[in-house]
Amino acid sequence: QSDKPAAGLQGNHRLGVLAESTPEPSPAAPRAPMPQSVAVPAQCSGANCTISSLAGWQQTPLTLKQGDPFSVAYLSGTWTVDKRSVPFVGPEGYPTDVDSRIGYADWCKVNGGTPYAALLGKIDDGPSFLVGRGSNFTADRDGPLYLTLNDQTYCQGDNDGSIIVQIPTPLCARLYIDPPTQHISLG
Repeated sequence: QSDKPAAGLQGNHRLGVLAESTPEPSPAAPRAPMPQSVAVPAQCSGANCTISSLAGWQQTPLTLKQGDPFSVAYLSGTWTVDKRSVPFVGPEGYPTDVDSRIGYADWCKVNGGTPYAALLGKIDDGPSFLVGRGSNFTADRDGPLYLTLNDQTYCQGDNDGSIIVQIPTPLCARLYIDPPTQHISLG
């Protein structure tokens, strides 16, 4: 029995070429709703955070305001979305030739436009975005920064590995006034 989603899917591997007896469901097949994952705290020490392939969305210590610049930089580590049949890779995810052979993308990818095992981010409950090996970003909304690999929580039973990223915090403090304007009477 596979660790992959229910909905009548069985097999030993996600790789379509290895699980020929288990074809992917047709695009017209109804998709059962899957439970949403609950974020867990990332394991961080200073600016360095370990992101596990087995923990779903992981909340980093960084909380942002819309428009804030921030960066994420890959330091080390590898992970896999199927320790039985797919190699370990870094946060850029699998190359197209491998990614296209991994099955159940409609069910298991968090972000269908990026490869399996790519490092993804999101701010608060916003849309996911590709982080990969890292870059400079601008917050599109207020909230904490979350990271995960591109593989849904309910598909992570066959995952393995983790990566370490660096998430520098701003060097200066910012003061926000909420509401941004207020009329105060004299006196």
